[in-house]
Amino acid sequence: MLRHLAILAGAIAISIAFSLVLFQRILHPGIWNMLLLTFIQLELFMYLGNRFFKSVDPDAPGAIRKTIIRLVLFYFTVLLIASALFLALFAWHFWRGGAPFSEFIPSLMHAELRSFLTAAGIGFALGALFFFYTQWADTVKRMQKLKEEKLIFQYETLKTQVNPHFLFNSLNTLSSLVSSNPALSDKFIHKLSAVTATCWRIKRKTSFRWLPKWNL
Repeated sequence: MLRHLAILAGAIAISIAFSLVLFQRILHPGIWNMLLLTFIQLELFMYLGNRFFKSVDPDAPGAIRKTIIRLVLFYFTVLLIASALFLALFAWHFWRGGAPFSEFIPSLMHAELRSFLTAAGIGFALGALFFFYTQWADTVKRMQKLKEEKLIFQYETLKTQVNPHFLFNSLNTLSSLVSSNPALSDKFIHKLSAVTATCWRIKRKTSFRWLPKWNL
């Protein structure tokens, strides 16, 4: 329901923008037809976009090539559907007006085609911007997810290494080095401090609610 309301709001905004560009005013005789046509097209195009791009795996080989091909096919399909809806709506209004059929093509070419092409061009430009924005947003999300997974892996790796047995053995080793080799024991302390600091630094970076608590 919320999705359809969002599409309706988008259709209203687009219809207002097109009305200002094409007719220099919001209210005009064709505003309701424009709104209805825009809403239907947005519903169809959102559905088609989901069907065209949902199965594309961005991490698979040749994903960019597949995405470009599907984008071209998507725009071609959108253009065909938009043209069919436009012609059907124009033919219905033409028939209601009672004009002779011989005037159909001239009336279409001189009165309506320019408006349709302008609206289609603006719609395609906005659609391209929206598409590339969503692709960029998905890329950012994937990179963030990979970064989190890397930190979690480091966390779990160090967690298995720095455990009570590790600390116990390290302290035993240190106690034996203090008396026998003070210089080496000092280096050992620095190394152990570095490992511990690294562990806590990674733990702070991966302080997500769903991470298990580290109890030493």
